Amino acid sequence: MLAMFFLLSLYQQQVLHLSALQTGVNYLPLTALLMLCAFAAPTLVKRVGLRAVLFVGCALAAGGVVLMSRADPSAGAFANVIGPSLVAAPGLALTLSRSRWRPSRAWDPSRRESRRVWPMPPAPWAAPSAWPASQRW
Repeated sequence: MLAMFFLLSLYQQQVLHLSALQTGVNYLPLTALLMLCAFAAPTLVKRVGLRAVLFVGCALAAGGVVLMSRADPSAGAFANVIGPSLVAAPGLALTLSRSRWRPSRAWDPSRRESRRVWPMPPAPWAAPSAWPASQRW
C-alpha cells in the first residue's frame, strides 16, 4: 500500500508530464487529510470500537486504490490522483494508526505469562562454557 506514493509520483511525472513541484503540490490534500484523520482516530475508536474503525479504514483505503487503478491519462491529475487519494487518505490514517496499537493491548502486566522474564542469550562471541547446557553444541 505504501508503494502507492512512489508509483503515483512516477505516474504524475512520466504519464501526466507534471513537474516535481506540481507532483508535490498534488500530495498536499492527501497529507492534510491524513493528519486530520489520524488525530480523529482515537476518538472514533472510543465511540464506535476498534473493529468498526478498522473495517471502515480498510474499505476506504481499498476503494481509493481501486479508483487509482482505473486511471485514464486523458482525465488529468484531479480525477486520477487527487480525487482517489482523498478517498484513500482517511482509510490509510484509520488503518495504519490503529493497527499498530492492537498488539500492545494484548499485553496484560497482571497475567503471569506476560510478566515472565526471558534470560538474555549469551553473546555469540562468548566462550561455549558460558552458554547454558541446552545451547551447547
